[in-house]
Amino acid sequence: MVSNLLVSGTITVAANNVTISGCQIENSGSSAFCIVVQASNCTIQNCTVVPPGAAGSASAYMGVVAQSGGGLVIRSCDISYCENNVSLNNDGSTIIETSYLHDASAASNPTGHKDCVEVYGGSNHTFIRSKLVHPFYTETSAVNIAPWW
Repeated sequence: MVSNLLVSGTITVAANNVTISGCQIENSGSSAFCIVVQASNCTIQNCTVVPPGAAGSASAYMGVVAQSGGGLVIRSCDISYCENNVSLNNDGSTIIETSYLHDASAASNPTGHKDCVEVYGGSNHTFIRSKLVHPFYTETSAVNIAPWW
């Protein structure tokens, strides 16, 4: 378990059954990742994922990205100001529960495509009592499910 830390940079989860709890993860840049999950049965709970500094002045590329594995749970998290707040490209299911995903931002990459959640892989992704707020209504989305999957 990783708990109650302020992390400036990236957390990469490469072991199964890891829990990240009560942390604030800050990172920014057009290719910056905050949490990278490369394992199964991981839980991220009660965390804040945001770029450092004033809201909207910078952004990270990915807030939470699931690259492999399944059984990811994101619970009671506040994830904001990333070009893609959550990106699912994993092998299995993900549960996003009682979380607040908002204000996707391309401040660090002005030509970027902003999504609260983008889905490029996996199956049976579930949203439970979560709030997704996306103020842009043109080329971007609250939930982007890629058509080639």
